[in-house]
Amino acid sequence: RAATQAAPPAKPAAPAPAGFRVISGKITDDTGEPLIGASVLLQGTSTGTVTDFDGSYRLQIPEKKTDARLVVAYTGYESKVVEAGE
Repeated sequence: RAATQAAPPAKPAAPAPAGFRVISGKITDDTGEPLIGASVLLQGTSTGTVTDFDGSYRLQIPEKKTDARLVVAYTGYESKVVEAGE
């Protein structure tokens, strides 16, 4: 089973510091259930976070990283690489 990325959460978030942008979203399984504690890493770096109780994450990445990809991993699931987007 592969982890999937759903629509970004509707929570208000603090702005990113100068030189960074915020990537956020929600990680769910193929039935739409949130994956609590899934890791979300900026590919090729040690920058990352884990999802909260509703599968949501928020990650600050450098603005200059326009081709950013996120690696999503969760125990028992196949890791997935996704475009970070806007």
